[in-house]
Amino acid sequence: MKRYIIYIMLFNFILLSCDTSLNVNADYKKIPVVFSLIDKNDTIQYIKLNKAFLGDASVSEMAQVSDSLNYDDASVHIVKYYNDNVVATYEFVKTDTIIKDEGYFANDNNIIYVFNGSIIEEGENSADYNYKLDINIDGVDNVSSETKLVSDVVVLAPLGYNSPNQKNEIMLYNNDYLSKVYEFKSGENAKYFEYFLEISYYEKVNGEYKLKTITHSEGSKNASSLDGGQTFPFTLNGETFYKFIAEELEPSSEDRIFYSLRYKFLSAGEDLSMYIDLTKPTYGIVQEKPAFTNIVNGWGLFSSRTSTFSPRKRLDLSSLIYLSEGDEVKDLKFKDYTNTVNFYTNHPELDTYNIY
Repeated sequence: MKRYIIYIMLFNFILLSCDTSLNVNADYKKIPVVFSLIDKNDTIQYIKLNKAFLGDASVSEMAQVSDSLNYDDASVHIVKYYNDNVVATYEFVKTDTIIKDEGYFANDNNIIYVFNGSIIEEGENSADYNYKLDINIDGVDNVSSETKLVSDVVVLAPLGYNSPNQKNEIMLYNNDYLSKVYEFKSGENAKYFEYFLEISYYEKVNGEYKLKTITHSEGSKNASSLDGGQTFPFTLNGETFYKFIAEELEPSSEDRIFYSLRYKFLSAGEDLSMYIDLTKPTYGIVQEKPAFTNIVNGWGLFSSRTSTFSPRKRLDLSSLIYLSEGDEVKDLKFKDYTNTVNFYTNHPELDTYNIY
């Protein structure tokens, strides 16, 4: 169930008696607040359960008391259905081992409910199943919601031959900047996508080579339906690639060794997509926004997401030469092609994904 609520405050002052006292706090009521995004590719699932609170003390004071935020008696499950038949029940266990950063709310007892294990079996089509949230708390009506799992995107291009020499190389410079067109196909039950370019390299830190990664947000897409199979093209721009590296990294006295580039795709279910859309900044005159929840007998969000990666690519000869000598990147001390290949030949244990 989805509820879209615009809060409109209407005050009617009617003189009923000589008693001018006003009690703004209603009788105490437990109001569960739930947040959970399940992911078919994760082996650990999380559910965050708190309670809304109202009291006579200041909000900032009450927010620092963990008892104001947590339930002691909650039973938390996700039930998996196929054609309305229960096929599995996953029990979530309360834990306080995940440390919460200090802030406005108490962090001394950060309760999160955890299930260790997969929620989809090998060979199952994840899109065929419904997942129902089932939370029972003393004195509260059953808290529930339902979602389907988001399927992975399929990366269509460039999948194979991208340079004259190696199928796992990509050419982004050859006497001038070059571009490559990628495509991905939406998965079932996915409505919204964000994709990021991940650039990995080795750098010597305290005498040891450490793999580091910098990430560039490349954009977002919206699917027209939840059926999957919609194709989205986008461009990896060579000039943007080199300028991003130049802006992100400081000049170095130590050699850096380029390792790989790949794309990360984040896919969001329909309710998560709607939540993201409703919480975007508003730039118009009207700043009031509807509040979103899909939790029955509570507030919050229960939906699905997943992440998918494109195959890792290394840079080809001309592209690595430019990374080591180009005007905007030459102070970053990246090795050229020959020295890069020799590095991984001499350190095969660092070529974790066998792309050299």
